[in-house]
Amino acid sequence: AYMRLLLILVLLLVAAPGFSQSTVPTSELNALLEAAAKERRIPSVLLKGLAWKESRWGTGANAPGRAGILGVPTKGRTDTDRLQSDAKYSIGQGAKHLALMFYRAPIVGNGKLEDGRNILESWFIALGKYGT
Repeated sequence: AYMRLLLILVLLLVAAPGFSQSTVPTSELNALLEAAAKERRIPSVLLKGLAWKESRWGTGANAPGRAGILGVPTKGRTDTDRLQSDAKYSIGQGAKHLALMFYRAPIVGNGKLEDGRNILESWFIALGKYGT
């Protein structure tokens, strides 16, 4: 009975609506997320968590008004097809958008922007502005 329940649960998670399976290997997605986090100076655990929440690391998150691995807001964008199909581009655009939201958020802690980048709590407002 438990095995049957476990099998059903796994099948539901794998076939969750709104998420597509990535054609990009997980190891490659991990490397792309790490690189984008380093480039934009975002804690990598935060970027990976956002990718999991938005798309379960699939290349085609289909939430309304969102596209790609990081669920980039699509309002006013003309590149939604590329966000859905190009993992590197999608991750880069999502990291860029999150970094922009960080710069627009009030500074917490000691008031020094650079000191706050590595404090996860400093990213709460940026994540809210990102739309998560």
